[in-house]
Amino acid sequence: MGGVVTVQSTTIDKFVQERNIPRVDFIKADIEGAERYMLVGARQVLKEYAPKISICTYHLPDDPKVLRELILDANPNYIIEERFEKMYAYVKVR
Repeated sequence: MGGVVTVQSTTIDKFVQERNIPRVDFIKADIEGAERYMLVGARQVLKEYAPKISICTYHLPDDPKVLRELILDANPNYIIEERFEKMYAYVKVR
């Protein structure tokens, strides 16, 4: 037991681009403090598709502030609500 495990990973942006995914509607994440890294790697998807987002904000003390800033920096049209140590973000359809 113990030891190092190596895994391959990718970003949401790269995953969507490589597979020619036509749209992204929803992103849900409870990834033990890595939510901020996920959002950095989803910047283009947030900008282009504006998916609804549900992410946990209790892993790191500055999660609420950092996650809010990352979402709004990618797409300032998001409306963000915080409830029950989670962040919900959406863009109103016009």
